[in-house]
Amino acid sequence: MVSWSDSIEAVARAITAKRLAHDGISEEQIAADVDMWWHMIASKLECGVIDETGEYVGGKVDWGRAMAG
Repeated sequence: MVSWSDSIEAVARAITAKRLAHDGISEEQIAADVDMWWHMIASKLECGVIDETGEYVGGKVDWGRAMAG
C-alpha cells in the first residue's frame, strides 16, 4: 500500500535532484546529496511553500510558512 508520505518522498527526491544537478557532478554525488537534502524539500512541500515542480507558491517565499515546515 502506498501512503501519502511515499509520494512526498518521491517528489521531494526528484525536485532535489533537479536542483542539485549541474555540469561536472557525478551521479553518485547527486545521489548522496539527494539523500542528505530531500527532507528539507519534503517539508516545504508539506507546508505548501513549494509546489510539485519545485516552484515557490505565489512566486515568492512565505518565510513564516517555510519556517513552520
